[in-house]
Amino acid sequence: MQPKETTTSNKPGSVGEHLLQKEYGDTARANSFYETQMLDHLNDRMKKLLSAQEMVFIATSDANGESDCSFRAGPIGFVRIIDSKTIAYPEYRGNGVHASLGNILENPHIGMIFVDFFGSTVGLHVNGRASIQENQYVRKNFNLPSEAFSDVQTKNGKKPERWVVVDIQEAYIHCAKHVPKLKKLNKKIHWGTDDETYKGGDFFNVTTSTKNHSPISPTDLNNRLYFERAKQHCEWCFTWLDSPHVHQLTPIDSSHSYSANNLLVVCQDCLSKIQSGSIKQSHLQYRLDEQMQKWSAHSYSHLLNKTKENLTSAIAKIIDTSLSELSKEKTILRIIALLFILHYLSHFFMLHA
Repeated sequence: MQPKETTTSNKPGSVGEHLLQKEYGDTARANSFYETQMLDHLNDRMKKLLSAQEMVFIATSDANGESDCSFRAGPIGFVRIIDSKTIAYPEYRGNGVHASLGNILENPHIGMIFVDFFGSTVGLHVNGRASIQENQYVRKNFNLPSEAFSDVQTKNGKKPERWVVVDIQEAYIHCAKHVPKLKKLNKKIHWGTDDETYKGGDFFNVTTSTKNHSPISPTDLNNRLYFERAKQHCEWCFTWLDSPHVHQLTPIDSSHSYSANNLLVVCQDCLSKIQSGSIKQSHLQYRLDEQMQKWSAHSYSHLLNKTKENLTSAIAKIIDTSLSELSKEKTILRIIALLFILHYLSHFFMLHA
C-alpha cells in the first residue's frame, strides 16, 4: 500500500503519527505537545536530568527495520554531554553479539529514554543519528575528562571499548504519571566481567530448551515477497499493487512447502487469468525464476555496497591516525600497504559488481 500524502512534513514526528492524530482526533493535542515540549537539542534542565542518570534504554533497528531494544548502564553521568546537540555513551564489554552496534552500522537512527526512577520519575526521550567511534577518535575530537575513559576501571573491570556518538534530532519529556518511583538498593557491580555467576548464567534455561527455530510464518513471508521482492508491484504485469495476491505455483504437499520459490505476487486481474488457464504454468515458473534471481542479486549487491562503505570508512580512519600519530616513515609504509590492499579490492569489486 502506498503511503498517503501529508501536508505536515514540517512538523516533528512521522507521517504515520500525523495520520493517526487526524484519524483519532488528537491533532490539536499533538501540535500543542510539539510546540511546548519538544526541542531539537538539550536545554539546561534536560542536561541536568541526563547527567544524573546511571542507566538508559536504547532502541535501534537494522536496514530492514528489524528492531532491538537494549539497556546501558554506568556510573552517574556515564552518558557524556558533548554540547547541546551531541551526546556520547561508552560501550563496555558485553556478550560479544553487538546487536545494537550492528544495527547502527546499517541504520544510524537511535531512540533513547532516560528515566529518573529515584527522583522526579520524569523521563527524557532523545532521538537522533548514531555513529560508532573508537576511544582514540573520541579522545582527539571531544573535550572529555580523562575519567570518561576509565569510569568503570576496577581491579577486574574493563575500560570503555568504544563509544556511540549521537547527533540529537529530538528531545522531549516522558511524563511521570505512570512511572513508578523506585528505591535504590546496594548491589556490587562487576563491570565488564565474563563470570557467568555475576552475569546471570543460564537464567532462562536456554541450554535445555528446544532449539528448533520455527519457520517463517506464511504472513511474514508474504509481506517480505510483496515489499522486498515484488517491491509492491505485480510480478506478472508489473502494475502497482494495493491489494496483492500470493499465488502458489504448485499446491503444497509433502514435496512442496510454503516457500518463496513456489510463490508469485500478482494482481487480481493476473490471478483471474492464471485461474482460467490463460497464463501457462511454464511461463509463470520462468517469471518466478527471474524474480528469484533478481532478488538474490539485489541482496548480494546491497551487501557489497555496505562492505564498500565500511571499508572506505575504516581506511579513512587508518590514514587519519597514521598522519596524526605515526612517524613519517611509518606513515609512508602504512599508506603503501593500503594502496596494495585497495588495488586487490578494486579487482574484487569489479568482478562482483
